[in-house]
Amino acid sequence: MRTQLKEFDVLISITADIGIIGYVDATVPSPAYINQHIALVRFDASQVCSKYVSYFLASERSQHHFRASTDIGTKAGMSLIAVQQIQLMLPTISEQERIADCLSSLDDLIAAQTQKIDAFKTHKKGLMQQLFPVPDEVPA
Repeated sequence: MRTQLKEFDVLISITADIGIIGYVDATVPSPAYINQHIALVRFDASQVCSKYVSYFLASERSQHHFRASTDIGTKAGMSLIAVQQIQLMLPTISEQERIADCLSSLDDLIAAQTQKIDAFKTHKKGLMQQLFPVPDEVPA
């Protein structure tokens, strides 16, 4: 049976690139499913803010735990039992939501700045092509 994702699910890569964290928000197309390389963590929304947990799991503290919990063999992996044993720091739900909102706002600012930088790089590339044309492309 395949597991279908729901909004607010937290995903953890447990093979290969262990500890990559995903968060399912409204932008994820539905239906979407996970495979055996991903651990799904689903919380009671009245007690835990999943977005907060996704940020917590992406923190250096949690990433250190993922690295320490990795079973090294022919193929590195992390067991679902190890995922269940991850200890979360959970302040009150309102505090979790405030932290998640703050970090999300920073992510939005970073994305906006990244778009601006990409636009400047594209503009610069265009200017350089005009200033330094390839000899074969120079009109005679």
